[in-house]
Amino acid sequence: MADRDWSRMRSWWIVSASLGGLLVAIAVMGLVSLALNQRVKTVVDEAVRYDVELEYLGHEIRLAVLDLRNHHFNLRDAGPSTTELAEFERSYAYLLKTIAAIERLGVRDPTIPQPSALRAVAEAYYATFSSALDRYHADPIGFVQASERGLVLLAELERDARVVQRVGEEEAGQALDSVEQTMTTAQLVLLGVLAGLGLIGAGLVYATVKVMNAFRRLYAAQQESAQRLAEALKAKSDFIADASHELRTPLTVLRGNAQLALALDSSCAHAELLGEILREANRLSRLVEDLLLLARADAASLPLVRERLAVGPFLAGLADRAAALAREHGASLR
Repeated sequence: MADRDWSRMRSWWIVSASLGGLLVAIAVMGLVSLALNQRVKTVVDEAVRYDVELEYLGHEIRLAVLDLRNHHFNLRDAGPSTTELAEFERSYAYLLKTIAAIERLGVRDPTIPQPSALRAVAEAYYATFSSALDRYHADPIGFVQASERGLVLLAELERDARVVQRVGEEEAGQALDSVEQTMTTAQLVLLGVLAGLGLIGAGLVYATVKVMNAFRRLYAAQQESAQRLAEALKAKSDFIADASHELRTPLTVLRGNAQLALALDSSCAHAELLGEILREANRLSRLVEDLLLLARADAASLPLVRERLAVGPFLAGLADRAAALAREHGASLR
């Protein structure tokens, strides 16, 4: 009787110890899961808020420099005009606005160009070239020299912006690596806990399997979060690059040609048509800006649809744009 009671007590003790170990293991797994989920969320939020924004602003500064350089060439080749000077001032104001945005964001890496340095180069360029415009007719040689100095400053500004954009891309990649490391740590921790649960006993196998399945779902959810972040970064970069090259470049060429034609002869028979072209080009430019703003605000994956491309119309469009660029530089395309 005593032996039977002792055996029964020992069985209850084993069951109680096993259940207690299971509860402790579940509690540990819950705490670890909460900590890892918070870590992944923090890394993802930081990557979207800082790294992606830094990459975007570096890209925007480069685009602003290209637009400013285009107006610089127009002023240098065709001379100052009211319309072109207004567009030049607008481009410079947008460049300063973008630099102010990166100042508010802050650049954490002290080894890359700081916002104050970008602003100093931009202001030096404006002071150099804008003052030379007043001497366009009176001092042609001095104007040309000032124009070349301004182009050097623009090249320096574009190079610094490229560095900022590259650092943003690298830091976004490092954020993804951190997410992967966190998930690897989660996997190791979970495997260790599950190995401990396996020692509890055959009577708790069913509960152990259920816990394992739950944590597999958690790990899959973390992988899905990291995949969504990678897709969002890629979709954002692809969209901004496509919008910049496929929309801004032809609009800039169209607007520049119309402005140049009006500057050369504002009283020609086609002046009204050229003015309409210029107004529509400006309107489309604003629509492109709104489209890019909406794309930046949407941090989720972008819906992409694959379509077959007709080679003939595509090449014809390229030829038309190349012909427009050739006419802008006084040449013809045959």
